[in-house]
Amino acid sequence: MPRHRGAMLWCQIGATSAQMHGSVGGGLLEATVLQRAHALLAAELDADAVAIDLSGKPESAGICGGQVHVRLKRWQGPSAGARAAALAAALAAGQTVQLLPNEFGADDLAAPLTIAPEPMLLICGAGHCGQALALQAQLIGFRLAVQDSRADMLAHAAYASATILHGDASVLRNISAQRPLYAVLLNRDWASDLACLNVLAEMPPDYVGMMGSRRRVAAVRSALPDLDRCLPLLDAPLGLELGAETPEEIAISILARLIQHRRLNRPHSPP
Repeated sequence: MPRHRGAMLWCQIGATSAQMHGSVGGGLLEATVLQRAHALLAAELDADAVAIDLSGKPESAGICGGQVHVRLKRWQGPSAGARAAALAAALAAGQTVQLLPNEFGADDLAAPLTIAPEPMLLICGAGHCGQALALQAQLIGFRLAVQDSRADMLAHAAYASATILHGDASVLRNISAQRPLYAVLLNRDWASDLACLNVLAEMPPDYVGMMGSRRRVAAVRSALPDLDRCLPLLDAPLGLELGAETPEEIAISILARLIQHRRLNRPHSPP
């Protein structure tokens, strides 16, 4: 299945190895794109374009319907390397960048291509569910930050690459707001939920979800009468309804909801 307009696949060809980052859809579609990309690099061409038939005909690459148009662009040499390094550094710092039309094989009349930085997933509560969530969230492109007052929980290997926020909810103010921020509350007690929500309301994040029973969620809302005004898009109970029970299953439920919000911009889970 092809991805959305603007999806990218980067191929780096070395003397003894090749690396890929990103995807344009997988299957025969992506295999065709990779074949053309390798041909472009081997022929030392500057740019190319490929139209891939998905009509379902015998010679097509799929049956999804229509065509996919992919532009190919060769980046080579010191100036291209410096430009790539600058883009990577800006994205790592949480900045949005743009590729100019001639940098992705389009003509000068085309619009620049905007690339957003990886979003930050802020996990409030470093227990078992937070650990499972951290391990899986990194696989789908989230940067991690985790907050808890328990140093032993924060020392878990799942948080090795995370920004550690050791302390009560007040330490959440140390989070940089430069990149998109998704906050999930997995605290062991609802008093911690209240404290975190009070601080998050000052930001607020692009998304806030809270785990807990409907009774717990109702108690939190009752204790914070201004919550709907400060955080009108609070998503609780958090996660898609999958019948999840174990920490790993709960993590999948939460990530499914985050993907839904990120890709489809749906502010709330279905009731």
